[in-house]
Parts: sequence; structure tokens; C-alpha cells
Amino acid sequence: MFVSDQVELFGRYDIVMLDDVLVAAGTDDNYQSITAGMNYYFVPESHAAKFTLDAVFAIDESTNMDLLFGGGGANDPSATGLLGLSDSEFVLRGQLTLVF
Repeated sequence: MFVSDQVELFGRYDIVMLDDVLVAAGTDDNYQSITAGMNYYFVPESHAAKFTLDAVFAIDESTNMDLLFGGGGANDPSATGLLGLSDSEFVLRGQLTLVF
């Protein structure tokens, strides 16, 4: 939703439902997260240069995701970018996009 000519707010909810065959019995096979953020467009009505800032709150721990996506073991932050050390995790991300 645009709140001005240069600022856009956004939100997202997502869920990854892992196949029961891939995870051990009795473990959580869902991974949910909520994202809220904003885009700042340097030139109004142009996507040529924008800055994005968002925050992701992981509702479920990412231990199973780390194991599935090539991590070196449980709680490997190189697999998903999340630490996997607690029941809930938080990520703050900034990105500059230039189109030319």
C-alpha cells in the first residue's frame, strides 16, 4: 500500500509445509513466518532505484529447514540464514535495488 509517492508498505505471511517423509516422526513439519516492510523509491513513480527494509519474524524454529537445505547439521545458520536456536527468530534485512 502506498502511503506517499515514494513510500510503499507491505506485509506477507508464508508457510512451508514439509513432506512427512522428509522429517522425523513427531517433529514439526511446518515453517511459518510473517514479514513487514517498506520500499522507498528515490524517484517518484519509478522503480529504477529503491531501498527495501523489512523484518521477518519466524514463528516456528528452523531446525528441520536447516537439515533439509544442505546445512551441516541442526542449527546451521548457513542453510536458511536463521539461527535455529530458539522457538522464534527475527531477521532485519535491507536491500538497495538499481535497475539500468
